[in-house]
Amino acid sequence: MSDIGSTIWNLLPGWRSACFLALYLLIFTPLELLIPAQRGRKFFRQGWSTDLLHFFFSAIPITIGITAMIGGSALLGSLITPVAVTHWLVSQPIWLQVPIGIVLADLFFYLGHRLQHEVPWLWDFHAVHHSSKELDWLAAFRIHPVDQILERGTSLIPLFVLGFSPSAIVAIIVIFQWQSILIHSNVRIPSGWLKWLVATPDFHHWHHSADAVGHNKNFSGQLPLWDLIFGTAYMPSAMPERYGITDSISNNYLMQLLHPFRRLAARVLRRLKVRQPVSTPGPEHDPQGRSLYKLPGIDARGDRSASN
Repeated sequence: MSDIGSTIWNLLPGWRSACFLALYLLIFTPLELLIPAQRGRKFFRQGWSTDLLHFFFSAIPITIGITAMIGGSALLGSLITPVAVTHWLVSQPIWLQVPIGIVLADLFFYLGHRLQHEVPWLWDFHAVHHSSKELDWLAAFRIHPVDQILERGTSLIPLFVLGFSPSAIVAIIVIFQWQSILIHSNVRIPSGWLKWLVATPDFHHWHHSADAVGHNKNFSGQLPLWDLIFGTAYMPSAMPERYGITDSISNNYLMQLLHPFRRLAARVLRRLKVRQPVSTPGPEHDPQGRSLYKLPGIDARGDRSASN
């Protein structure tokens, strides 16, 4: 009977998601009401229904994509990782594997996350996550499936390449998931010196700040360590007052899924666009027969411009 129940559970991801949603509601909603980081926030704030759609419907493509990345990482590990390294890792107790894995996974998360902010086409996907004007635990799920696949999949690469034990990997994933929800939540944690060791809402909220002082800061997902090492840590005592980005992104779920592809198409069209000819005595050439169409880096006389 238990096997039948397990099969039904696995075949009904909607029910599974509903159970997790109820669990998150029971844990984080009371915390946000009792010890809010910022008071006066509404439960049904702007965009909450969109984030709920991300929660339910983005899980399937994300699961498929991350599974593919895990398979590729495991295959790569079988090709390049010495067997002795894997045997040493799995022989270690789980209490040692988990912290080692968290440090390595968060390093890869940091590097991938930073690329998402610096590479234009990656930012087009990641901008959906940063479009939230208010942060709470549900805002953690506003993320484009492609963005989540790359972000989460990148953090898992060292775990599967090096060959951590399955139990250690599961523990790391569970810790990452819960901490990811916590750092987006509107919960005040009296962290003190702890904020320099573990990512908290104070730490991550500044990453989502609309103020320029917080831009491209606090990329780590779990450990401020990597931001401290690479000089991107920013942890003032106050919380940011405004969130979001200047990019215009719709609050419609489907439009958010289409946003990066529309931006990519617009970027390609701009590069392919042929500039209009300047005013000339003839349709295409000046009296000396030289073309007057302007091309990038070349002036109307056919000479290279000084900017090149």
